[in-house]
Amino acid sequence: MQVEYKSCTLKTSSYQLTETKKWKARISIISPIDKNGLIPLQPLTVNDPTYNTKEDADTNAINFGKEIIDGKHPEFKLSL
Repeated sequence: MQVEYKSCTLKTSSYQLTETKKWKARISIISPIDKNGLIPLQPLTVNDPTYNTKEDADTNAINFGKEIIDGKHPEFKLSL
């Protein structure tokens, strides 16, 4: 899943755990730095519970990415 939010691209890469078949939410945030390029933020795994479906994990990942962009997680810094 990929969405645009406040000039950034949020791209999910949620993955399924082998042992439980549950899904972990993972997000990458790509923010524009200038007209010549992009800076990707390393993929982040959301430290929330696991999810039954990929869709639920992706939705949670997107919401987490939006919160990072909105400054709700000061431990993650973006160059916007």
